[in-house]
Amino acid sequence: MTTPSPPTPTPTPPHLSPYDTATIFQHLTFSYVLPLISQSHNPSTPLTPRSLPPLPAIDSPSLLTSKLAAAFNSSSSSSSSKSLPRAIYKTFTLTFFQTLTLVILEHATMLLQPLLLSSLLSHISSPFPPLSTGISLSLLMLLTSLLQAIFHHRLYYLTMRTGWNLRTSLTAMVHSKLLRLSATSSSSTSSTALNLISTDVFRFDNFAPFFWYYFTGPIDFAIIVYLLSLRVTLFPALSGAFIVVLQAAFQLRFGALIGRCRTRTATLTDERLGSLKEAVTGIETVKAYGWEGVFGRIITGLRSEEHGSILKSQIIKGR
Repeated sequence: MTTPSPPTPTPTPPHLSPYDTATIFQHLTFSYVLPLISQSHNPSTPLTPRSLPPLPAIDSPSLLTSKLAAAFNSSSSSSSSKSLPRAIYKTFTLTFFQTLTLVILEHATMLLQPLLLSSLLSHISSPFPPLSTGISLSLLMLLTSLLQAIFHHRLYYLTMRTGWNLRTSLTAMVHSKLLRLSATSSSSTSSTALNLISTDVFRFDNFAPFFWYYFTGPIDFAIIVYLLSLRVTLFPALSGAFIVVLQAAFQLRFGALIGRCRTRTATLTDERLGSLKEAVTGIETVKAYGWEGVFGRIITGLRSEEHGSILKSQIIKGR
């Protein structure tokens, strides 16, 4: 008589993120985070690390890192012609077109509001304005304002998420590359890699949300100048536009100065970390020959120059 084998247990599905199970309305209003917010207001159930929901499936660091690395390595067999922007586009193609659609919708509703306001003001100034027309224009203004807020917040969330996903993926790629380098190569590039991981990758958090403004800004500017010229003629509209262009030129100039300060700071950081690593690695030799003061002055001098470069950059930012 054979003993029956025990039943195979049914695998438990992994705990899904509220983002993965949310409806379209919940995505537009971000109401899927309400349970977490409600728990934070309840003194009997304080928030703990276990209270945080899991990441959405599309935000998995291992998945994004493997996709970005595969896209980067497949861009070309020659390392000198590999393109990181092309690899980023291949990895985040869906997000690219989602944000493009939201940008068009947001700016369409934003530009429609002054047109509706102009029509409403003209309607009010007429001798006998129909009540139904005024109510319709007011409701249209309210609707466009609401839609612009929805599109804007959804766009900002998607671009911010793209920025931090890029930061995480690129940090993992740099770490994976360092693990594959030889001891000699890794020792010469460790300070540069540390600077990349600790500072440079955070630029994606700021760049991604403002990426589309490089394209929509000039288009919005031209449309607004045209609309102004219809109300106040061309010359006054161009006079006001000249002031905006002059301000943009100053901002670009200050941006270039900040970029040079950042490059200078990164170079000084690499030199300081390299000198510090040499001192720590050869600490026995340093102590044997009494070179502590020499290395201390070198590292302190580099740190002072680095501090001066950072201070200059912050002064320009706070102009």
